[in-house]
Amino acid sequence: MRGLLLKLTFLGLLLLPAAFAVAAELSVQLRTASATFKQGHLPRFIVTIQNAANSTIKVVDVVKRSDLKDAYARFSVTESGKPVKVPIAISDPGPISEGDLVTLLPMQALTFEHSGFPLGLDRLRPGSYEAKLVFYPNVGSSAVTSNTVSFRVIQ
Repeated sequence: MRGLLLKLTFLGLLLLPAAFAVAAELSVQLRTASATFKQGHLPRFIVTIQNAANSTIKVVDVVKRSDLKDAYARFSVTESGKPVKVPIAISDPGPISEGDLVTLLPMQALTFEHSGFPLGLDRLRPGSYEAKLVFYPNVGSSAVTSNTVSFRVIQ
């Protein structure tokens, strides 16, 4: 049993640097589709994930499987530096397979639109907010955080 545990620990240590390496080679850029959004409507954000490595990288294909955005491209929204309180929908995207990954060539980017779901951002009160996105390239990898963008909600 002890030998099996040592083998599993060693295997985990071999795979761990690869998971961190994927995240280290990606950049995530976030921008708003508009600087202002009308209260009661979902804001629209544009996310660009770029492979900055000299080799190919596989990431979760959140364009083909938009349900994976909820788990692998997570939004956080703050108002004056404090997390906002909005409803959060239950989201269970289910399992992923090799077919749910996309290969990004060196300097290639994956761009998609995001509404912030499962956060109920259509419930934001009028005011100024900041948003950022945390992207998990694939199962077990470390996260890559985007830049922070500002937007306003108006009546």
